[in-house]
Order: sequence, then C-alpha cells, then structure tokens
Amino acid sequence: MSKGASIAVQLVLVLVIAGLGYFLYESITNPWEERELIIEQREEVRQRMSDIRQVLIRHNQVTGRFPSTLDSVKIFAETDSSLLADRDQMFGAGYTFDSLLLSPLSGERFLYTASDTGRVKYYQLTSPDYPEDVIGADQPEVNRLNVATWE
Repeated sequence: MSKGASIAVQLVLVLVIAGLGYFLYESITNPWEERELIIEQREEVRQRMSDIRQVLIRHNQVTGRFPSTLDSVKIFAETDSSLLADRDQMFGAGYTFDSLLLSPLSGERFLYTASDTGRVKYYQLTSPDYPEDVIGADQPEVNRLNVATWE
C-alpha cells in the first residue's frame, strides 16, 4: 500500500473513531439529561402540592375544617391576612397565588377531595401528572393527615 493510501485510511479511521465517540457520548448523556429534567419537573409539582398543603393547614387552623374545593383554597390564600403577611416567608419572595391550583408541568388542576362530616376531618390532594404523588388520605386516617407519599 502506498504512503498516500495509508494516510487516507488512517484519516478515515480517525474520523470513524471520532464519530463513534460522539455517538457514544450522546447516547450516554441524552438519557441522563432527560432523567434529570423529569426529576426537576416532579420536584416542582411536589413543591406546588406542598404549597397547597400549607394553605390547607392554615385554613384548618383558622376555621377548624378543610375547604370543600380548591377554589376555596385559592380564595382563602388571597384573603387571609395572616397568610398574606407570611406569604414571602412561607412560599418565597414575590409568590402569587394565581397558579397555586395548577400543576407546573401540565397546567392541569390538582385533584382534591375533602370530608368534614365525621369526627376526623380529612382531605386528599393528588397530582394530575403523577397520580402516585398524594398528600393526605381518602379515608379518615389521622396518621395520613397532611402526609405526602414521597416523604
């Protein structure tokens, strides 16, 4: 084989190795980045659910019951003077309640049920995006009140 052909073969092999190296790098990092994005999005949904839980707890402290609808949660959050005074401390600076009831991932409303007919008042808040993420219980279980499935 001539010297020019040998150099051409080496150059082709270097390009093939570089191409395969890039393909290998992308095949490893892309799934990892997607996984990290999913984890980050799930944490945002869980944080929003925790924010709602704080309002529910405050509502229960003030009124002795849980609100019957999510709309009542938002109305309470926007009108309760003590909650408004503590808003920056509880939720962070500049927090607005406009998106409180919506999942940051899909924009769908959280699923909420409440019961105050028995001795034990309870509620259940469920993520529309991750149905296994739940706060509270669908039965009057004192041990599950305000407890999240991911904690």
